[in-house]
Amino acid sequence: MNNKGLEDIFDQSGIRYYDEKYRFLIKNAISDLFQTNYDLLKLIHIYHLDRAILKYREACENQKIYNPRNYFRACLKSAIEELIIDE
Repeated sequence: MNNKGLEDIFDQSGIRYYDEKYRFLIKNAISDLFQTNYDLLKLIHIYHLDRAILKYREACENQKIYNPRNYFRACLKSAIEELIIDE
């Protein structure tokens, strides 16, 4: 991942504060969303990641997640969109 814009998003998001398990999910989700949802990702901050992780953990407690990468990506996108609406 040598794309400057993607690295900027990683830095802005606060991904460095998470342990390796979540950092891997976050990086994959951001990388996947980068191509199609760049305008949305420009707004990302650590509180979006916290909300996405909370949603993901709650879902894992209640059901079997068969594709964690896709599920977390959906949680992250939803967290950003919801917090934009809340503001």
